[in-house]
Amino acid sequence: MTKKKDYTEGGRLVAEVVRRLGAAEVARRARTSEAMARHMATGLKTPGVDLKHRLADAFGVPVEAWSMPAKDEPSSPPRKPRAPGVRRASRGAALPELWATVEQIDVALDALDVDAPATHRAALLRTRSDTLDKIAKLQGEGDLTEAQVLRSRPWRTLMARIAPILERHPEVAAEMASALEEVEG
Repeated sequence: MTKKKDYTEGGRLVAEVVRRLGAAEVARRARTSEAMARHMATGLKTPGVDLKHRLADAFGVPVEAWSMPAKDEPSSPPRKPRAPGVRRASRGAALPELWATVEQIDVALDALDVDAPATHRAALLRTRSDTLDKIAKLQGEGDLTEAQVLRSRPWRTLMARIAPILERHPEVAAEMASALEEVEG
C-alpha cells in the first residue's frame, strides 16, 4: 500500500460504496481495516494487489480502476456513522431493502436441504445476523444485538469448545440446530 497524491477512479468507486454502506461494512466485506477503507476512499492510500481483487469481488471495483484518474474529485471524505438516534434522510430508504434481504435469507434457510453442510447454514445465519445488526443501527437502537453477541469473545470461546464436540456427534449438532431454529422462529 502506497501513499496516493492523485485521486483514482478506484478510490472514487470505493468512496461511493463507503458512503452507501459505511466504512465498517466495506472493511468487513473486503477483509481490511475500517481505517484502510476510509484511506482508500479519500485517496490517501491505494490498496495492494490482493485487496484490489477482494474489492473487485465484493463491490465490482475493477482492478484497473486504481491506475485511472478519477472522473470527479471527492466532495468530502466519508464519515463515520452518526450517533444512534441521529437520522439522515437516506437511512429510511435502506430499511425496506435490508428487511427484504432478511426475508430472502429466511427463505434460503427454509429451502436448505437437511443434508446441506452446516457451514452453509452458518453462513446464512451470520449474514442474517449482520443484516439485523445493520437494521438496528439504522433505527438508532442501542441494545445489544445478536451480531454483537455472536462476535463477542465469550461466545467465540464457547463455540470453539463446542464445535469439535458437535463435529464428532452430527446427530447432536442436528438436534441443536433444530432447537436453535425453534428459538429464532
